[in-house]
Amino acid sequence: MRSVLRIISALTLQAIATAQIFAFADPIPPASQSLSIRWKNQSIKIAISSSATSPNSSIKTGTDVRDVIRRSLAAWENVSPIRFVETPSDRQSVSAAGVSGDGVSLITIAQTPENLALFQGDWQTASARTRVFYNRRHEITEADIVLNPYAQFSDDGTFGTFDLQSTLTHEIGHLLGLEHSFSFGSAMYASFGRNGIFGLQSRRIRSLSPEDISALNALYGTQADDDSCCGAVSGKLSVGGRPADLQIWAENADNGSVTNTTTAAKTGIYKLDGLPAGTFRIYAQERGPKPASAASRIGDVTVERGKSLTLNAALNTSRLDADLRYLGINFQLADAAIPVNAGRTYVVFLGGANLTASKATVGTSSPFITVNESLSNIEFGNNVSAIRAEVTIDPRTPPGDYSIFVDSNGNTRYIVGGISVQTFVDPWDFSPFLSH
Repeated sequence: MRSVLRIISALTLQAIATAQIFAFADPIPPASQSLSIRWKNQSIKIAISSSATSPNSSIKTGTDVRDVIRRSLAAWENVSPIRFVETPSDRQSVSAAGVSGDGVSLITIAQTPENLALFQGDWQTASARTRVFYNRRHEITEADIVLNPYAQFSDDGTFGTFDLQSTLTHEIGHLLGLEHSFSFGSAMYASFGRNGIFGLQSRRIRSLSPEDISALNALYGTQADDDSCCGAVSGKLSVGGRPADLQIWAENADNGSVTNTTTAAKTGIYKLDGLPAGTFRIYAQERGPKPASAASRIGDVTVERGKSLTLNAALNTSRLDADLRYLGINFQLADAAIPVNAGRTYVVFLGGANLTASKATVGTSSPFITVNESLSNIEFGNNVSAIRAEVTIDPRTPPGDYSIFVDSNGNTRYIVGGISVQTFVDPWDFSPFLSH
């Protein structure tokens, strides 16, 4: 899936001007899979191609690729019963498309014809691709990860490169059977930027979000010492009496962080699985290029381990005056989460169609995140209207991903997981100079 980062900025510490600069978000393609595929065994063998561990012009000199791979694998091992067994390999190429591969799950960056063919038409925008093979029982038998041989990777935040660990963390999610998430803060979100987006190092998805962990729990269960997981919420939703193509997500009722996401394609039938025990608010909004209905809070539920709840709802149709699609800081807009620290105030930009400060309210469902009522319009051009808002993150805000919304004439649209609260110090972060 391809998406666009619209970046509009030209700034100095003395003055601010605007310019038009465009870049593409770098999509991480979906695995070739259907729903609910998984490995039969919890021990998974991964072959590391010599192309990845030998000196390579695509990977910054001095990068310890083996260590990066181990850290990426550990991100998933640490929250699941899955264990990876790594072995070196002289194999270079992804298995050919078909019913079955060669039985070896490979991580490679070799410039072979088979690998290069995966990036035809996307060699500038795709960081990696994963090819997954599974049998009739929906058991994964092989998954090959190919890093784009045309791209540049680093582990130290070098401007203009892909973060190698973030790329691998996402692709290992596909290797395990996970599909893309629509939450901007998820490691399994469909796109992420090179180092430099928002003036920051792009290391955000080295760590898994709660929605990534919930998706993994739904497939493989939890670690033996986890006695809080899992439950599920399922049901059927309709818009104006008809099935609809919807995004559905669960937020922690105490702090408002996104805990799980799913979609209901055309049928309106959904299931939020792998939820930890707790109380959650359930939301839904129609997706697509021209959604016909606004977002709705469809109900609150208390989830218990081992139990499944049913929550059905009929959503009202409404005419959307505005549509929210992009978010940003440091005078940039993108279809990516903004990484923030607790205890800080940020100037945040929200972009889309027909957004007008005088007719809009910006807010979140978290008691820890507040939005100043004073909004203003900002010109981003190129058919993108935008609103400027000041957003304050309380020092007590728990790490996690939080949604932000724009309400226009009573109709609400969310960017799910758009605010990613983290603990980090980034030498490229210019926002302290731009907050006021």
